[in-house]
Amino acid sequence: MEKEIKSVKSVIELFNQGLNNRYNAFEIMQFVYILFDHLLGLKKAEVHLALEEILSPETIKRLMAAFEELRRDKPIQYITGVTEFLEIRLTLNEYVLIPRPETEELVELILKDRYQVTNPWVTMLEIGTGSGCIAIALKYYIPQLAITAMDVSVDALSVAKENALINNCLIEFREGNILSPNQMKKLAEFDLIVSNPPYVLESEKAMMQPNVLNYEPSVALFVPDSNPMLFNDAIADLALEHLVQGGMLYLEINDGFGSEIQSLLTRKGLIDVKLFRDIRGKDRFIRAQR
Repeated sequence: MEKEIKSVKSVIELFNQGLNNRYNAFEIMQFVYILFDHLLGLKKAEVHLALEEILSPETIKRLMAAFEELRRDKPIQYITGVTEFLEIRLTLNEYVLIPRPETEELVELILKDRYQVTNPWVTMLEIGTGSGCIAIALKYYIPQLAITAMDVSVDALSVAKENALINNCLIEFREGNILSPNQMKKLAEFDLIVSNPPYVLESEKAMMQPNVLNYEPSVALFVPDSNPMLFNDAIADLALEHLVQGGMLYLEINDGFGSEIQSLLTRKGLIDVKLFRDIRGKDRFIRAQR
């Protein structure tokens, strides 16, 4: 099969024929565009103008490797090792989650709210930074923020540090587990605390795609069915201890627990607890104040 693959057109034909049992036609062409951009710097229109162009053996080899990985359900972002988040370029590997559009919406909400606060935000803590996408985007768009970003995974922190360096963002990264209160006592006070903690129930695994289950880090995704509020509860306690008076807490949440999390934060003593829906109309974000 590899000997038959010489031109851009033949690559597209191979991808369409070999991946149509896993992906729809639109998804397949998105993979094609991403790979040609990543490997050759060709944009969408340029791919169609170069259909008869003969590719180098090295390029064909890399395209075939990507094709085989896609057949094994590996996400395209892990194949290329890069993605974009609010126009910020990030490196990725399987130690960190692939940033979702919903998380972009969370950052956009925070960026919009910064104009409404009485006292300007100076310090911020992110809990569970992963690739660093939230912390880096907020530092990029609000340069005056002094940001501390925490994660339980040393491997994830390595990725986040690299991404901060690539994007010229000075952020303090530290290892820490929100479920270990003794570690959290050493933290300072912050104007802003943000988190996209694990919130997918273990029982929801059956509904998830293999490209997520087989490749993305489960520690960053799942909470036990017996305690779906595990991380929200711990983060609320942290916010009460480490937010300045009037400081803000932002969470991305499981859409099935919006009202319960809202009630939890209110019972804990946070005020002005508001629930926001994402672009698909699902309860997805919570904002609260100390």
